[in-house]
Amino acid sequence: MKALLVIDAQNGIINFKDFTRELHKIENVIQKFKSRNEPVIFIKQIDENKESSLYKNSSGNEIHDSLKDYADYIIEKKTPSAFFQSTLAGTLKKLNVDHLFITGFNTEFCCLFTALSAYDRGFKVTFIEDATGTVNDA
Repeated sequence: MKALLVIDAQNGIINFKDFTRELHKIENVIQKFKSRNEPVIFIKQIDENKESSLYKNSSGNEIHDSLKDYADYIIEKKTPSAFFQSTLAGTLKKLNVDHLFITGFNTEFCCLFTALSAYDRGFKVTFIEDATGTVNDA
């Protein structure tokens, strides 16, 4: 089975700059998965540092309003890889997922680390590069 991961689509990242184009593309991909009854799993970064825009009890930690109603599952993570010390692997096993599609934020960090971790665990991985965004302009 296929599943879509939407990584770190949280206010603390999305409000950093204009991600209108990326949000539109991510939403289109989500709608395609929903139309085929394939799971849409949101990955949410939880930071303990009160100075972080993704601090666990802040509005920046919330999934962006434009996407939050699409989540079939929400998995919390504390590192760039959504697999490390999270419930993601168990959820995917329960759903019999063998192919992951990756979207979200930050392309070169959390999306990439999660894609590599998925591949290392034997998943087929499709990285939807134009449906990812980054706060890094360098």
